[in-house]
Amino acid sequence: MATLMVDLLDRNLYERANDCRWWAQDTALQQALQSTAHQACEQAARTLESINALYTVYSRIFLYDRTGHVLAWSDRDGCGVDLTDWLVEPATLRAVLALDDEQGYVVEPFGPLTV
Repeated sequence: MATLMVDLLDRNLYERANDCRWWAQDTALQQALQSTAHQACEQAARTLESINALYTVYSRIFLYDRTGHVLAWSDRDGCGVDLTDWLVEPATLRAVLALDDEQGYVVEPFGPLTV
């Protein structure tokens, strides 16, 4: 039983890491990061909502720039909070920016939004 649980956990972590790599190839998300124009960010939010509808293991998916400003997020209606101009936690941003290759990742503690 323990071996099965470890295999399931390993598979889950592998799939989550590859989800993010796949999403990074999406043109709507890339355009929002390049232009930050309202229309591009709205399209990115729609893309994130579609992704989140398919991948229900995620409560919410964020797209933020190198300064930590949230550009788009899924579940815009469900969270009940406008996250426009919201900043990612500084410790999380530092950890993300410190990644040195595409195989790296950062685990952020799960908890309620603090805005």
